Amino acid sequence: MRALCLAAITATAFALVGCGGDASSPATAPPGGFAVTATVGGVPVVGFSAVSGATATLNVGTGQAVQLVATGSVNWATTLNGTDLVAGPSNATQWSGAFGTPTARSVVLTAASTADATRVAVININVAAGPSYAFPSPQLGNATTFAVSDVFVNGVTTSSSYTDTVTAVNANGSHTVQRQGGDAPRLLSMTATGARAAQTFTVNGNSCSYTPPRVVFDFPLHFGKSWSSAWAYQCQLGYRENGALSGRVVAIERVTVPAGTFDALRIALTFNYTNSNDANLVGGTAGTAQYRIDSVCWYTTAAPLRFLGCDDSYTYTGSAPANYLRTTSYKRSTP
Repeated sequence: MRALCLAAITATAFALVGCGGDASSPATAPPGGFAVTATVGGVPVVGFSAVSGATATLNVGTGQAVQLVATGSVNWATTLNGTDLVAGPSNATQWSGAFGTPTARSVVLTAASTADATRVAVININVAAGPSYAFPSPQLGNATTFAVSDVFVNGVTTSSSYTDTVTAVNANGSHTVQRQGGDAPRLLSMTATGARAAQTFTVNGNSCSYTPPRVVFDFPLHFGKSWSSAWAYQCQLGYRENGALSGRVVAIERVTVPAGTFDALRIALTFNYTNSNDANLVGGTAGTAQYRIDSVCWYTTAAPLRFLGCDDSYTYTGSAPANYLRTTSYKRSTP
């Protein structure tokens, strides 16, 4: 059997050079059956053979785009065996996606003919291990500035900035961050892995807590990883809401922010907020207001791991005041 194809890390992404299975000739459909061809990382896999009634092997790497095309209509099914999948477009003759795992694993993908379910092609996909990224240890005095661009419901746009400075680090890694500038200066209480446990607004002293701490990025991160979290938010001056989040690392790509151009993890997040008592929103006076934030965020892949910022889009249930956010973008401007 051909040896597992090893990763070739490029300047812009972690991509694997495509390599195929055992056969030395292109796939040919047997009588009454079908054949499957493969493209890995945008390159057709020479010598790959997957036909109905047989088993084939495909070697790929974490984050590498995989496309399979069948000569007939099939039903696709995957057994991930602990591997993460970022799915791509699929239909009766095409399957696409990319796998992620911090340890080498094998995925089983089957294609069963829609005309005759007994005609099945089995593809064992060996996925090479990809890198995993831990939350960086907070450093006392470390300061990071972000450039902010806001668009409000009424279409007004503004530009500003804020700076986060680590002002205390405890023995267990939990730490305090002072945010200056932006819409509301505050002190942030963070766990050792970057979850926000509480915040106190310096303008009025309003203290707010997250129960449990709000996990936005579930470290360690790797391509394809998905997670969810939930919390209750309660402020001393009376505001409250419930939050729930789903997140996934969906790509490794090159991104440009004011601080420069970096290879980065692209992370998709969805925040759903319910039971808000914001009286300016529909249902707020009854404590049932809802809104959603869809975010795309980036973390560098090179050490030390650095947060590069996010693009956020707000959706409100019902109307929202003209001075509420529609979108906001905050990008790192400190090298």
